[in-house]
Amino acid sequence: MWPDGLSLILRFRDLVTSPGDTLRQHTELLGPRKPRVWWGWWNKAGERAPAEVFQHLQSVAQKSGLDLLLFDSGRSRVHRARCTDVHWKATPGPSPKKPSTPSYYREQQYLAWFELESIDLAELHPETLHAWTYHKINAFFEKAPSRFDAFYDKQVASPEELRQQDRSIWFVRPFKVEDRTNVVSLLDARTLRPSNFPKTFEQMEEDTLLWLSDTHFSVDGHHNFPQPPGPQDPPVERPGERPIEHAIQRELGATKVGGLLLTGDISWRADPAEFVQARNMIWRLLGLRSSYRVALVPGNHDLAFSKDPAKKDAPIKFVGAESKRAYEEELYAKLFYLPPPPCLASGRRFLVGNAVPVEVACLNSSNLQQHKKAFQGHGFVGDDQLELVEKEMGWTSVPTRALPFRIVMLHHHVVPVTHRELPQANASYSVVLDAVALLRWCVKHRVGLILHGHMHQPHVTKLSLRNEEGAWHTITIAAMGSSGVVANHLGEVAKNTFGLLRFGDDALDLTFHTLHRTNPTEELKALAVSVPYRQEA
Repeated sequence: MWPDGLSLILRFRDLVTSPGDTLRQHTELLGPRKPRVWWGWWNKAGERAPAEVFQHLQSVAQKSGLDLLLFDSGRSRVHRARCTDVHWKATPGPSPKKPSTPSYYREQQYLAWFELESIDLAELHPETLHAWTYHKINAFFEKAPSRFDAFYDKQVASPEELRQQDRSIWFVRPFKVEDRTNVVSLLDARTLRPSNFPKTFEQMEEDTLLWLSDTHFSVDGHHNFPQPPGPQDPPVERPGERPIEHAIQRELGATKVGGLLLTGDISWRADPAEFVQARNMIWRLLGLRSSYRVALVPGNHDLAFSKDPAKKDAPIKFVGAESKRAYEEELYAKLFYLPPPPCLASGRRFLVGNAVPVEVACLNSSNLQQHKKAFQGHGFVGDDQLELVEKEMGWTSVPTRALPFRIVMLHHHVVPVTHRELPQANASYSVVLDAVALLRWCVKHRVGLILHGHMHQPHVTKLSLRNEEGAWHTITIAAMGSSGVVANHLGEVAKNTFGLLRFGDDALDLTFHTLHRTNPTEELKALAVSVPYRQEA
């Protein structure tokens, strides 16, 4: 029931003693005649003693001793202690042994008392916390569930991250390599109020978004870049350096990337382990920044409507709840701290660079009810999804002011990008079946840019269409190649690619770049396009 190595971080502060005296007065009671000292838990409002977990920790402490950490929130210091017993009650009670309790709170009553046999007065290095990961205990709170979901299954980052959380105990387990390593800041209120369609804008000083598609992280060799790279894997300037970061930071003059766009086929077989690889890449690219700087959509490879989504002649089944489970649980929910809507749509709002407002509608084009032994992998968006996104993004009312620049993301194509597609049985074709309906919807809502992936071939098209009032509206439609698939699955460009969206004062500049294990990146200049924020033709 409980993870191996479950332990505690106990928070304290020198409120009624001089700085450092809380630890000193406890250690002074330790000695040959008094080998134990009792530590009282000063719980905060809304916290309670979780009986089952305390019983487990008591058993460990009594049998073999429990190593825990003491966090001095007043001085941001961490110390190690060893616990040999735990006593608790539903209501506050006295110390089990008053003579072995510091005099300044010997007569006080608390929900729990911890018997300690040692306290290390030496301050631990802050990185000692990296050995631990937050573990969720809903029973710790009177009003369950916990409101700290942003932290669970994530590495403890620093004393500062602990201090900003309004709680007195953290339950932690040993860190695992698959755990998230980002930093969560509660100064961004949304980290505790996750949303599929945030109403506020994610502000970023950077003027550039990174666009990846068809990364195809794989457990069986379909991803082109080693995960993780070995000591001999290029680029060799720094062992373990990753090709995307290498291209951005070195080849492009240390371009600062503010956020990340992913247009589907993130995995190869919708295997949970592939989504773990993807999460690790995302957190690495984001660094210390909020995951709400990420906009993503699923591709047909991300939804396991068959046992092998890569096998195109497999029997077809409806893309139901079980088909979406790995994408929902191992990628989306662990990035954004809540499940997506059933249709898998979402939205993001960015304030980029020089205060350019950007709205991104993320559409799932891989949720089609498929027909057994007829076809699989065809794209379809559907009216129900468009109506949901309209409502949640607030795109239903007539605008009374200048609109943010609007982007629509999906996985399948809206216009053809390959020169020819051969007719053949059991084949899936790239353009969404309701492409015209989607384009009319984009014109209605003055979308300036559509981004997609799917066929591993970069391409740019501009379309001018009339809106309901008869005015012309221009939409730029851009297809990314593949940012990660192996060479024999690439399109005509025959190179892995990524895109950069740079937001200037009056227009967005979109550029495409190659990605290679050893060769320097190159810009595909024939595909570069500038998209003005005002889209009327």
